[in-house]
Parts: sequence; C-alpha cells; structure tokens
Amino acid sequence: MLRSHPTLFVLLRRILDVVILLGVTFLAEKRFGQTDLMRIMAIYCSILMIIIFSLFNMYKSWRGVSVLKEIKTLLIAWVSVLVI
Repeated sequence: MLRSHPTLFVLLRRILDVVILLGVTFLAEKRFGQTDLMRIMAIYCSILMIIIFSLFNMYKSWRGVSVLKEIKTLLIAWVSVLVI
C-alpha cells in the first residue's frame, strides 16, 4: 500500500508533524497559561517547519542512511526552524 501511494504517505506525515506541534503547544498553554503569542508562534512554526523540513528532505525515505546522519539532519532542520 505504501508503494502505491507514496505522496499520500508523505502528506500524512507532514500533517502529523503539524498536529503534534499544535498539540504540544496546546498542552503548554494548559500548563503555563494561554497567551496569544504562543498560538501565533505555533502556527508560524508549523508553516515554517513544513517548508524547512522539505528543504532538508526530511520526508524522504531514510532506508540505507545511518541513524546518526538522520539525527544530525533532523537536529539541523529543527535548529533552522527555531532560529528563523
């Protein structure tokens, strides 16, 4: 099934990333109080995350790539999102 619908699988992974980020933001709001700034930052980071992760090819198949390289790429992508 995954081979016949690779673009659907990539789209679902991107959506899941955004849902997780917004969920963590929601939980942080519950814990630390609701602020408009947190909501704006969550939306901004979600959009930026999709763009930056696409530039770093985070949604490609990582088969055959070492775990260390995958973690390094993920860390650099997240640092880029947070810096921007």
